[in-house]
Amino acid sequence: MRRTPPSGTAVVCGAGIGGLFAARVLAKYFSRVVLLDKDRLSGSGPRQYAPQGRHVSHVLMPLKRAMAEYFPGADERLARAGAPNVDWSYDTLLIKHTGRQLRTRTKYVTRACSRPLLEATLRELLREQTDNVTLVEECSLRNLILNSRGEVEGVETESHRNSTIERQTLSADVVVNASGRGAGAETWRQTWAMKPPAETVVDAGLNYVSSVVRLSPATAKKWKRLFSAAKHGAGIVGGVIAPIENDLHTVLVAGFTDGRFPRDPSGLIDATREMVTADFWEALAAAQFVEKITAFKGTWNRWRNFDEKTEWPRGYLALGDAVCTLNPSYGQGMAVAALQAQRLDRLLGKRAAEAPAASFSYGLQRAVQQVARPSWDYASAGDAALNGPVVHSPRSRFRSWASNNLGLAFSLGAGHCRAIHELQLRKYHMDWSGWPKWQPMVLLGLLRTVLRHPYNFFPRSVRNS
Repeated sequence: MRRTPPSGTAVVCGAGIGGLFAARVLAKYFSRVVLLDKDRLSGSGPRQYAPQGRHVSHVLMPLKRAMAEYFPGADERLARAGAPNVDWSYDTLLIKHTGRQLRTRTKYVTRACSRPLLEATLRELLREQTDNVTLVEECSLRNLILNSRGEVEGVETESHRNSTIERQTLSADVVVNASGRGAGAETWRQTWAMKPPAETVVDAGLNYVSSVVRLSPATAKKWKRLFSAAKHGAGIVGGVIAPIENDLHTVLVAGFTDGRFPRDPSGLIDATREMVTADFWEALAAAQFVEKITAFKGTWNRWRNFDEKTEWPRGYLALGDAVCTLNPSYGQGMAVAALQAQRLDRLLGKRAAEAPAASFSYGLQRAVQQVARPSWDYASAGDAALNGPVVHSPRSRFRSWASNNLGLAFSLGAGHCRAIHELQLRKYHMDWSGWPKWQPMVLLGLLRTVLRHPYNFFPRSVRNS
C-alpha cells in the first residue's frame, strides 16, 4: 500500500516513556511533532513532576524490544553509561513466603538502570534520529482547541519559564495525551475540555520508600537483584534491591504504613528485619546509603472504560497512565506505554493511504487502550487480593479457597519446577501469548507440588480436625 507522505502537526503532552515513544512513532506520519513537558528536561536526575523517577523502575522484555525497534542503539548507550545486563532468574534472588525460587539462566535478560538515565538516553536518541521532532520543556497544555465539528485544530499552551507564565496558541492536527498519573478526571474536564470515561479504581493502600545504596563487595557477589516478601502480619509487605548504573542499587520497601515509614537509614534497616529471611536486612545493614530516603503514595490502579461510547474529539488520543494507571510496584507501566505506542504505529501503518489525522478516532483510542488489559488484570487482581476478598456464600468461599490454593501451588512449585518458574517469568514480562497455563510440564509440576505439601492445600478446619 502506498503511504501518504508525512504532513500536518502532532502535539504530544508529556515527555515520559509513553510520550517519547509516541513522538518517535508520530514522526513517521507527521511532518512536525511537538513534544511538551512541564519539567525541565535539560538537567540530570529525577524530574520534579515524575516522582516515580526516584524509585525502582524495571526494563522488561517488551520495553527492551520496543527500544530496539524505535530507538536503535539505546541498549549500547545504557551499557556505556554503566547499566548492567541482568538475568531475571540467574542473577535474581527471589524470596517468597514459600521459600527461595529457582535461579536458572533464561532469555529474560535486560538492562538495569534508573528511570532518569533511561529517559535521558531516549531523549538524546530522539533528537539524533529525527529531524522533525521539537522538545519544548517547562510547557504544558492548557486547553484543546476544537472546531465546530468537534475536531482538534490546535492547542493552547502555558509556559513556566523564569517565574513567568506565557500562553501561546499552536495549530495541531493531532494531540496525544501521555501526561501520566496526574491526568485525573478533573484534568480531563478542564485541560482536555471533555467528559472523562467512567473509571474503575483498585487501591490496596500500599505506600513505599526508596533510596540509592552501594552494596558491600560480599553482597554484590551473591546476586544482582533481590526481591523479598515480608513475614505475615508484619508492617511491611516486602522489598526490592535493584541494580542501576555505576554499581549502585535502588532499594524499595513497601507496606501499609499510612506514611509512617522510617526516613532514616537505621530505622529503615531495622524495619527490614520483618522480611522472610535475613538476606534483605543483612544486605542493607552492610550497604552505604548515598541518597536520602524518599516516599511515594498513591499506588492505585485506574482503568478508564472506553467500551461505552462517550464524547470524543477526532484527532485526540490518550495512552499510558492517562488511560490505564498501574500500581508502580508491578513494574509494567513503562512497558505498557511503549506497547501502546507500538500498537498506534501498527494501526496507522495499516491505514497508510489515509491522512494520518483521519485515523485518530474513538475506535483507535479503544484499540490502543486494550494493549493494557492483561497488565490491568494482573495488577488489579493482585491488589484486590491484598485488600482481602469479601466472602459470603459457600460458592464464593470455595472460589476464594481454590484461587488462593492455586496461587500457593504456583508459588511453591516455582521453587523446584523449572516449567512453573519460567511461567511466572513470562507472566511478569507480559509474555501473555507464551503463557499456556495447563501445558503438561506445568500440570505435572503442580501435581508434584501438591503431593510434596499436601497440608498446605486444605482449610484450617480440615487440618485441625
